[in-house]
Amino acid sequence: MSHSKNPFVRGYDGLSVQRLLAISYDDDCPLSYLPLHVSQSHLPDSQVERHACVFCDDFALITEGQNVPPELDAQCASHGIARNLVYAVMAEEAGQPLHVGDTYSEEAAREVVRRLRFETGFYSRAWEISSAYHRGGRPLPRRTGGHRHAERFLSWPSAFPTARRSA
Repeated sequence: MSHSKNPFVRGYDGLSVQRLLAISYDDDCPLSYLPLHVSQSHLPDSQVERHACVFCDDFALITEGQNVPPELDAQCASHGIARNLVYAVMAEEAGQPLHVGDTYSEEAAREVVRRLRFETGFYSRAWEISSAYHRGGRPLPRRTGGHRHAERFLSWPSAFPTARRSA
């Protein structure tokens, strides 16, 4: 998470969803997670999962049932099997990519992003300011009955001094 001096900043920056292949390529190696090449990004999950592929450090190409141009095939020195697809939730922290988590559907990943963006309404970033902050730390007289002091600040027309009432 961002460590900013601004108390109203919260959450992650640059949230996004990346569709990645989980590729197995050797019995002793952990899975590699790579995006499909742009030329194959339109392929549905059913034509990707459990299919043979070639890959390099930047992307993967499904070879089973697909025509792979020779110039792209030449860039990919490794061979493997695309075991499944994951939808990685990514963010940025201090300008660097940050892996937040994985889901197995794009819909679930988009929901995680929506929640992490705090899109919960207009008041999600509102803070109640305590009366202890007013008058140099001396508390203001408090009204009883809950948050009535908010009425003083938000009542019409004092909350909108430039607005005019319509007759």
